Amino acid sequence: MNPTRPALAAVVTYQDTRYLLHAGRVVLDWRTHRVLHHRKGCLLCCDVRVSARVGAPARHPGDCRNCGPRYRGPRPDPCRFCRVTAHLLDEHGRPTHKACLELAITAEVLRRAAVVTPSLTLDAWKDAA
Repeated sequence: MNPTRPALAAVVTYQDTRYLLHAGRVVLDWRTHRVLHHRKGCLLCCDVRVSARVGAPARHPGDCRNCGPRYRGPRPDPCRFCRVTAHLLDEHGRPTHKACLELAITAEVLRRAAVVTPSLTLDAWKDAA
């Protein structure tokens, strides 16, 4: 821990959910969250495979009608922050990326800290330590 900076709170609340801070940022553990599988419109979830010839390994086609550039349908489950297809749900059941939610929570914590202490400068940090 850097002695010139004050310690941040170990637990923060964001949208009625508590999160732990580690080294000044939120790090989420998503091992217990549900993973979304999309049948159409998602390159990562697409299970279409073709072989170029008999005996060749199956691969995903570059012009896949299920998910590729020729797919014209809506992309499934856009992340609530960046609008790109997400495969995880947050605590409220909304699709999101782990990194997007971590950044949003960290930004909110920093925004609240700036409102509470708007004149916090490097000299004030040194004095607080």
